[in-house]
Formats: sequence, C-alpha cells, structure tokens
Amino acid sequence: MMNLHVCVSSLFWPDDTFPGIYQDLRLPALEMLLARGECVRSQPHTPESWLCERFGVAKQQDWPVAPVTLEAEAVVNRQAGRGYWLRADPVHLHMEQNRMVLADSQVIRISQEEADQLTATLNQYPVVAVDDVLLQLPVFLPLHPDRWYLCLPSAPAVRTNTLGEAVGKDIRHLLPEGEEGGKWRRYINEIQMLLYDHPVNQAREARGEPPVNSIWFWGGGTMPQIVTGDEQMWSQDFLSRSLMRACHGKHSMLPTDAQNWLACAGSGDHCILIDRLHGKAQYGDMHSWRMSLEWLDKDWFAPLLQALRQGRLDQLIITAIGGSITRHYTVSRTGLWKFWRSVKPLSAC
Repeated sequence: MMNLHVCVSSLFWPDDTFPGIYQDLRLPALEMLLARGECVRSQPHTPESWLCERFGVAKQQDWPVAPVTLEAEAVVNRQAGRGYWLRADPVHLHMEQNRMVLADSQVIRISQEEADQLTATLNQYPVVAVDDVLLQLPVFLPLHPDRWYLCLPSAPAVRTNTLGEAVGKDIRHLLPEGEEGGKWRRYINEIQMLLYDHPVNQAREARGEPPVNSIWFWGGGTMPQIVTGDEQMWSQDFLSRSLMRACHGKHSMLPTDAQNWLACAGSGDHCILIDRLHGKAQYGDMHSWRMSLEWLDKDWFAPLLQALRQGRLDQLIITAIGGSITRHYTVSRTGLWKFWRSVKPLSAC
C-alpha cells in the first residue's frame, strides 16, 4: 500500500488576469487527475508556510525558518536552540519601471569567498549612527553563499516577509514592519551604503554580473518544536531537508522523474515537493514556465496516473501552492472511473 502527496509550487500562473498563458498547453495526465480528484481550497501558502504547517511548526512573528535551517547547515552548529535567529540573505535590487525589484540567488549566484568578503566588511561596523541614534549591528554568519544568519539577544518588534514572497516583486511594501520596522529599514539602507562600492561588487560588475547590493531579513524565530508522521519526504529543497533532519525523519533527494521515483519508493506514505515551476513564475518567465509544466505532465503526472490505474498507488494528493488560494486535489484509483467529471483545460481550474 502506498499513498503519495505531491506539492507543486506555482502549478498555476500567479497572475489570474492572464488566462492566455494556458493556451495550447498539452497536459493530458495532469488535467485528468485534477478532473477526477476531489478539490478542497484553503488559505494561500508560500512554500515555507506550507512546509512549516505540515511539520506542526507554529508561526512566531515570522515563520521560524532561520533557526531550522541553521541546525542543518553543513558546519557543526549547536546554537540554534539559544537566541533569536534571523536569515539575512544576499540579494540584488534594481529599478524596473519605477519599481524596486528584488533578485535572489537564482540570479546573483555568489561564491563562498564573495560571501565571506562581503560579511567581513559588514562585521567591521558593529555600531552605526542612523538619524542620530546609535544602532548595534549583529554579526553576520555566512554559513552558505546564499544563506546568511544573524543571532539577536531577543526577538525584535518586527515582522518580515519571506524571501520567496519578495523575489521578482516591488519590495517597497514588503520591507520589515512593526514597532521597530523603521529602525530595520534604516539598517538596510546603511548596509546598502556599505555594499555599494565594495571591491567584490566592483569585480562582479566588471564581469557583467549583478552586484550584491542589499540584504533581505526574514524567517526570524527561536527553534520550534517539530513533529512529523511516518511519511518519507523527497525534495531538493533545503528547508524541507532541514525540517526532516530536526525531527529525525527520512528525507531523500528527488529523482529526475516519476518512473525512477516509483522504482525506489517502496510502500508507505510519501511526500514529494516539486519547485521546478516556482522560479520561472517568480521572475515572470512565461515560456520556461510553460515548457516546465509540459515536462512535469510527461515525466511526473503521466507515470503517476498510470501507477494509480495499476494499483501501485492507492491515493494521490496534489497540492498547488502559490497565488491567492491553495488547492488540494485528492485522487483515488476508484475516482478515476468517475467519467461524468469531464476533463477540462488547466485554465478552467
């Protein structure tokens, strides 16, 4: 007996006002599964909030991503259980039609050496004056080129948005907010000044690469209690691996396609996280998103549909996150016989 839950980020294009993006897409397996499945709608989720809720992690001021991922970094680090941790990830900001747009590691792709040099400069200024007020700056820990951390003595009176929510967006309404939001926004401005003419960024621009000209604070919290059932998680996502590690669950890297996954999955309950569409949607790359969706139908949903028909899968749940609503489609083998549920194009969903 085997049950599978597949979570797909950006299965639907986030802009509901552009239905033409689905025109001429060939998605026979996915459309069949969605048509024959029982659909339940729930509140909108980001990949981070969906994963946290699945592991029983409560939202603090933010979804506490920073302490969870800190525990799973390659270096031995036992500090996540103490203090308040915040992600402080390197980003690139640029003006685009009067919008201040953010790009993350999908675009900037920095090395560990660059991360070390940039944070070494930031850490040379433990105190800065902002509006005639001295601000004590925490120490940046670049434990991974794309994942930097701050440890604070206590929780700041500030709320943040996840990095994923900010990618490709105008960030002016997504900056830290709350009682101390103004202080943190001024802190960001001070950091941008320190990074502006940094030798690392001068070298990057000389090579035609986008500079690391800002920091995105997010995912703050203290180490939460994490629970999970007996399911096995399959993904390339670092947060899901970190959550499984924290609760001593079983995590495996996601195979290239469903045929390879079926060959090694065995029985029991499984959860797969597929994020191949997500980056394309974040950056508005319609062509690549369409191509990836057709690949997903051919290499994942077609074999899973066949596995349901053959009884190799007892139940398949497809969760589509991203956009204004989360959709959960539950499909059983017997549900595939509900021929009165006509197959419709993805745009009708």
